Amino acid sequence: MKWVSAIIGDKGMRLIVRVLGVVFVLALGGEGRSPEPLRSIGLVLLPHVEGRLDRMAADVDGRRVFLSALTNNTVQVIDAKRKTLLHAISGLAQPKGIGYLAGFDRIYVANGGDGTLRKYDGGTYLPLQNKRIGDNIENLHPGITDSRVFVGYGRGTLVGLDNIEKKLFEVTLDGHPEGFRLEAFGPRIFINIPDRREVEVVDRDTHTVVAKWHLQRERRNYAMALDEANHRLFVACRQPSTLLVMDASNGAVIQRLPTIGDSDDVHYDGTRKRIYVTGGEGAISIYEQTDPDHYRQIATVPTASGARTSLFVANWNQLFVAVPARGNRRAELRIYRAQP
Repeated sequence: MKWVSAIIGDKGMRLIVRVLGVVFVLALGGEGRSPEPLRSIGLVLLPHVEGRLDRMAADVDGRRVFLSALTNNTVQVIDAKRKTLLHAISGLAQPKGIGYLAGFDRIYVANGGDGTLRKYDGGTYLPLQNKRIGDNIENLHPGITDSRVFVGYGRGTLVGLDNIEKKLFEVTLDGHPEGFRLEAFGPRIFINIPDRREVEVVDRDTHTVVAKWHLQRERRNYAMALDEANHRLFVACRQPSTLLVMDASNGAVIQRLPTIGDSDDVHYDGTRKRIYVTGGEGAISIYEQTDPDHYRQIATVPTASGARTSLFVANWNQLFVAVPARGNRRAELRIYRAQP
């Protein structure tokens, strides 16, 4: 480099070095580091909403998000594209689980207060049907390719219904079911049973429990996500605050990772090979999948205390985080876009 310095001088050389340094920084996406995996793109205020916020669901084609406001006995309907509040479905009884069937334009809400599963018209938000399921009704998931709805309730029962009108089956579990996930290309349902520190596996075709995987060190396993393509199950536990990577074929724990406290939702981003865990301690823990057997934490994004309910919509590349009202802070739904 001495001959270059001799031609353009020391000042010219320093200028070239600075320019090359700027180019290198820009190539890395900022001040010497990669871009953040999540970028805040706005929020929606939820006026008059107090207390606990529970579950969310999405109408992908209609660009709507549905949020159960348990304490307010409402479901908040958000326009995700315009970032505005569209409607509030009222008259519910401690709404918890919520689901949306796109083919029928129907909204389903599990009500913990009276044990009912309620169906609403997705266009008018008018009630269509109530069906008593049982006490302590919790999460629900609509079928991926049909009109079935799966609901967990009571001391340990999973029920499958056809559009809530006809009960198809009931399966007895070892304890109260919390978060669960359905295979899209197989018949299995993976269910968290925190009372027993277990993950139970139900075959929704044969209506039987086909496996029980006991957790060795962890407890309070509420949240769950599934990477079906790689046969990996992600289970977020609160004691200790741990993200378990499990083999969905046999329940073997492949890796344990520290995660945010008071975790309540976990999502797998198959496009970016990432995992997002939201917790009431006030942050999103983000992990990268190097390969199906290896994971590492790449970021922690601050949110707010109590903000543990979330929803990742892969079609929109967006993560929604529900922030409850506390003190002078109003309830809101924060929206993040996955980067790049």
